[in-house]
Amino acid sequence: MKRVIILLLILTINLNAQELKNYEILNLKHFEVEYAQEGVIDKETGFVRANSSEYFVSEYQDAKDIAMDYLQNKLELYGLTDLNEFRVRKVVESLTGEFAYFDQYINDIPVYITNFTIFIDKDKVVRFVSNEFRNISNEKKGELALSLTKCMDSIDAIDIAKRHLNILEKSQIIGDYEPGAWLTYFESEDKEMILTWAVNINCYNPSGNWYVFIDAVDKQIIHIEDMTVRADLPALVHNPNPLVTKKVGYSGSYVGGPNTNSTLDAAREQVVLRDITYYNNGNVWVWYYLQDHIVYLMKEKIQKLLMMFI
Repeated sequence: MKRVIILLLILTINLNAQELKNYEILNLKHFEVEYAQEGVIDKETGFVRANSSEYFVSEYQDAKDIAMDYLQNKLELYGLTDLNEFRVRKVVESLTGEFAYFDQYINDIPVYITNFTIFIDKDKVVRFVSNEFRNISNEKKGELALSLTKCMDSIDAIDIAKRHLNILEKSQIIGDYEPGAWLTYFESEDKEMILTWAVNINCYNPSGNWYVFIDAVDKQIIHIEDMTVRADLPALVHNPNPLVTKKVGYSGSYVGGPNTNSTLDAAREQVVLRDITYYNNGNVWVWYYLQDHIVYLMKEKIQKLLMMFI
């Protein structure tokens, strides 16, 4: 059999933990689209949201330069007027070409959950475009710039988020992680585009990777979402643990070189480990509760799980 990783999991669960309440307030404005000859169209504005039949040839060879050349020529198609809104996040090579990813910035502040993707094939031709940028008038940009002079500071924003989540003690927050806050423009269903503080708090109680968006001027919470990604994982376990039952160590007939042998293999059973994973700031905590068991997790299963958090 393939090489396996052995994990002995000994975890305790606080049965007196605070009952999880519904802290979420979902208020992000989503695009309503329809399909047309020119691609996927925004119902409200009429601008293109996705175009899978694009064919644009540039004089440039570098993917970033080709993408910028495309934008220079096609901005109006997407209801955009200012190239300064585009910030290159990354260019990724694939088997069929390259993807250029852009984030949207206004007044040097990011606009929340915006992405503009341009696919360039091996022949250096733009073939596909996806547009999630927010359409913001010059008048609105002026209003947003003015709000920067009136906004509260990040400490106040973090305090507001903590109070809403009922975080009263440091022990409720995971590890040494400190809540973070940054300014971002957020387009909500009821307030349109406003300047907000985005506060991220990772905590045990209430359990979640919380993102709290607070109006930076009037200090009202407008959106709260738990960004925790959870995934159950199949595993092979010994139930009961044969080494404990026979009161022997991992030696003798129970050792098959670098791999387990048939004696151990035959004693295993398949189970599903319920995920109680936390993720924050590029770090992954993968915790599984399976008391008094030796757990065998296939290496590729672990890698697949961790890829979900990258």
